[in-house]
Amino acid sequence: LQAAVGTEQTRTWVFEPNRERGLPEGLTIEFVLEPGLGMTFREPEDVIGALNYAKKSFVFHSDIDYSRDSHGRLNGLPPRFDPRSPAKKALRELTEKEIVKNDIVFRAETAFFRTTDGTYVPVSFEIAPERLSWRDAIADVTLFGAVETEDGTSLYRFEEPVELNRTSDGPSVFDLPVQLAPGSYTFNLGVLDDASGKVGTERVPVFVRGFKEGALDMSSVLLYTESREVDGPPATPGHSFQFGQIHFTPAPGKRFTLADTMGILFFVYGFELDARGQPRLTSDYALFKDDEKLSDVPAQPLQASPKQAIARLELPLEKFSPGSYRVQIKVTDQVTNEVITDRVEFLLDPELYPVADYSVLVD
Repeated sequence: LQAAVGTEQTRTWVFEPNRERGLPEGLTIEFVLEPGLGMTFREPEDVIGALNYAKKSFVFHSDIDYSRDSHGRLNGLPPRFDPRSPAKKALRELTEKEIVKNDIVFRAETAFFRTTDGTYVPVSFEIAPERLSWRDAIADVTLFGAVETEDGTSLYRFEEPVELNRTSDGPSVFDLPVQLAPGSYTFNLGVLDDASGKVGTERVPVFVRGFKEGALDMSSVLLYTESREVDGPPATPGHSFQFGQIHFTPAPGKRFTLADTMGILFFVYGFELDARGQPRLTSDYALFKDDEKLSDVPAQPLQASPKQAIARLELPLEKFSPGSYRVQIKVTDQVTNEVITDRVEFLLDPELYPVADYSVLVD
């Protein structure tokens, strides 16, 4: 509202132009005093028309075509807004009856990062290609799900249409962001092949970890195959592993080939500052194959702000032999000499992923 002016007999409300709210030309509403009725619209039809226009632009969803057929039903309703969509039916069977379907085989992996008001939980879907309907190396699927608390309360539901690209060396992947308070949850997750109607679902317990203020701690360790600068916003579908303007592609199943460069990424929180108000953190790494130590990466300083630090390392794998490996990680706060450690395992394998590996959700 830009202005409200008038006398005891009249009053005028003037709304400034606002295209995003459906008022590209602004809006002027005039009231007059009617004996026994108080202030009423001077031109009610004009006002009602303008308000309906604004309501359509501001309240209505841009993905919905609000035209109606001869029976008064909406035309062009996307499946995500359809209460009878195949994905919603499969989700109800999963949450209410615990009916699990495996016509589509997939694995979903979670990671945990600190935020100011909870824990950020990217969920990475790895979908086996064999049972999808491909058209020119493209498959249209719908990822759907619901997150439940221990008492069965549903906190987060999603139904996301996704276009998958077929790869020659493993599953097709896509990620979705979730933010939760620390605690125990059930992740009800599903994949629907839009063309065939085939469905795969999983009902998986997940414990979402928290991060204490003032205690040295680190996020999940992300192993990635590629990093690139992107324009899209972070923490959105397909950009769950984007930090700033850099998107990281998680390694499906933590498996790599000899042609890959393995990337390691994690964040550090809760460290102390020195007398100049600066953090002083280092990280070092030890690489093992089975139980044999192969090499060390000497301690190196971490890029840090007063709130968090980021550790990033990339390791070419072309000179390694296939097998099971682990990386032992040590982070030292040089101000307090406090140390935290973690470890992450990966598999170096020139072969493709066995389909059976996709059926287990790893948290």
